[in-house]
Amino acid sequence: MSSPSLPGDAQARARLKAYLDEKGLRLPVRTRILPTARTGPFVQSFAQQRIWFIEQAMPGTSMYNMPECARIRGHLNFDALCESVCAIVTRHEAWRTTFATRGGEAVQIVHNHQPPDIRLENTSEDEAAARERLIELCGIPFDLVSGPLVRVHVLVLSPDDYIMLINVHHLISDGWSTGIFVREFIAIYGALIEGRTPVLDPPALQYGDYVLWQRQTLSNTGFDAIVKRWAEMVGPYQGYAVLPTDRARVVGLDDSGEFSMLNLSRERTKALNILAQKFGVTLFVVLSMAFKLALIRMTGNSSVSLGVPVAGRNRREFEGVIGLFANTVVLHTDLSGDPTLADAIERERKAWIITQTYQDVPFERLVEQINPQRSSVHHPFFQIMFILQNTPMPPVLLPNASIEFIATGTHSVKFDLVFELYETDEGLQGWLGYLRSLFDERTISRLISLFKFVLEDLPGGGHRRLSTIGIQSPTKGVQDFLEPL
Repeated sequence: MSSPSLPGDAQARARLKAYLDEKGLRLPVRTRILPTARTGPFVQSFAQQRIWFIEQAMPGTSMYNMPECARIRGHLNFDALCESVCAIVTRHEAWRTTFATRGGEAVQIVHNHQPPDIRLENTSEDEAAARERLIELCGIPFDLVSGPLVRVHVLVLSPDDYIMLINVHHLISDGWSTGIFVREFIAIYGALIEGRTPVLDPPALQYGDYVLWQRQTLSNTGFDAIVKRWAEMVGPYQGYAVLPTDRARVVGLDDSGEFSMLNLSRERTKALNILAQKFGVTLFVVLSMAFKLALIRMTGNSSVSLGVPVAGRNRREFEGVIGLFANTVVLHTDLSGDPTLADAIERERKAWIITQTYQDVPFERLVEQINPQRSSVHHPFFQIMFILQNTPMPPVLLPNASIEFIATGTHSVKFDLVFELYETDEGLQGWLGYLRSLFDERTISRLISLFKFVLEDLPGGGHRRLSTIGIQSPTKGVQDFLEPL
């Protein structure tokens, strides 16, 4: 299926405005958001409703647990840790929230006081046992009705060696929220250790203010037209798997996955950044186009859709608020016709600009508007999630201790493939997670190898056709690029 012609970046918003003008509608006015008085249960956000629905269909699942783990070496004051976490929970109502159904409607309930579950466990210097316990703790489901939905476990290996696990449910948090937690924890814990009173400005807004603002915004007729317009653009691309599977799909959502690590040298990463600057695009645009080219090599399908998470915090008022703001957008590109590299990057840039134009449309509203054919074995619109991580994560410095974030060892994947990259001082690093019920390791190895060859060959010049880029053996040199997690 061919895609409609893509407008340029300056034309994207202009065409949206023209579309609304034709309908006699206006873009919603950006008004100041004020705190809202709320008593009793209130409606869930669109993203919360989707997760709540899945949780009800799969009782006892840990699919939406969000564990983060750190190794702490040095002196750790457990009392100060508890006080710091409790202070953050007090500051952010999202982390004092439970969920229920009242009168057939999914609601959330904010509690004035709901202490997090904080525990200290001694593992007697047995690191292997600590790792096994860590995996076990990550997979314990939450009681969404009773709560709490925030857990902290500190595993003691020795008097100066600890593993700290914080696990929250996705209904009340997202990746950006993790950065807020880390920043506030450092400030509060450091002050307590040094005998100072922690000084943090209270959040101007809470997550409930966002939920009510979102509902009010979406009730605007102009926004309703925006949803319909985005649905018209995405609707033709609904389809199922991009990458052929090694095994048939089975009914039900299975999130058991495997992960392979990806590392790209500082020099190659620098070359990709230079290429992005040359074409006036972000590194994300270059990487997403390159990944689509690797997929095209494996599938022969030149029309590719990826799911891309966005922070959902376009309003400055929400930048310091913990909660589930993240949204998912559909990034579709047609790379048919063997375009030049320059043309392919331009197509991807335009597609990304269009996608950003509609990033405030909740993915759940998009699905509701299009009402695609439902399937118990497919996600609507895309099967692959692509992420370039830019969530602000401050450096972690604790008094009298060093801290290092480590992998939890869990193996949960919510899509066929989840590809997450992040830029470090040493170059691009990341991982590719895949459903082991669908794919063999050799298939994923081949995909990563193809992606590597494309990335290596991209800086060669924008005039070349895509058919000439990254053409190498799809098996040679895989092992120097693929590592088990």
